[in-house]
Amino acid sequence: MIAVLEGIAPYAQLAPYTVVPLMALFTRLSLLFFLLPAIGTRIIPVQVRLMAAMAVTLLLFPLVGDRLVVGDGSLLVLLLGEAFVGFYLGFSLRVMIFVLGLVGAIVAQSLSLSQIFGAGISEDSNTTISTILTMAAATIFLTLGLHISALELLVQSYDIFEPGLVFADNSLGFAAEKAVEACAKGFALAFSLAAPFLLLNLAYNMLLGVLNRAMPQLMVTFVGMPAITLTGLFLFAAAVVATLTLWRDLMIAAFGTVLP
Repeated sequence: MIAVLEGIAPYAQLAPYTVVPLMALFTRLSLLFFLLPAIGTRIIPVQVRLMAAMAVTLLLFPLVGDRLVVGDGSLLVLLLGEAFVGFYLGFSLRVMIFVLGLVGAIVAQSLSLSQIFGAGISEDSNTTISTILTMAAATIFLTLGLHISALELLVQSYDIFEPGLVFADNSLGFAAEKAVEACAKGFALAFSLAAPFLLLNLAYNMLLGVLNRAMPQLMVTFVGMPAITLTGLFLFAAAVVATLTLWRDLMIAAFGTVLP
């Protein structure tokens, strides 16, 4: 046993230069992977995402190894800082998927389809409209190679969020401000994209109110429900391409706003 320990002793001295930097890189990358659109979804098993994160860690280590110089600080503080940065990067991009999920929920509610759920790509139950939009967005994300752009963003993040210094400088304040700004813009974008369906639903309810006062004996709900659903589906079919095109442009633009 003593001979074995003496044999691995020289390699133990390399831990601050290899093992700890690899752990730091893997922590930042894995949080990004588990939140990344398309890749960080439940349709991809956790084991596959974990193995992919480990493989990409080995690929990126030569690129960022010189920036992963670890000081004498606490390993726990280092890993917590790396986890925070990875979460921030992933969340800043995942917000755009949340936008389409919210758009789908609003549209389904407006078309009286909110009770129809489908097998979505996220952990939460989604309406069928949300599932269609989010799956289309995931396809666009991978087709455009934006997952590669996310890895480039990760490499660039080491110029802003230095390992071991995340909690020492103003990185927390910057990340919190950017995250709140992304959420605010996401909600505004979701309601803007769903505005035609909200207006349609408002006109539908106003018309039902007029018909109900004019002919109280008519069951306006049985007449109006199929009408609003059919009209809304035609409107959705006409607007889905423009919606996803706008989302694509904003998704690409989001990569330029994550880092200063």
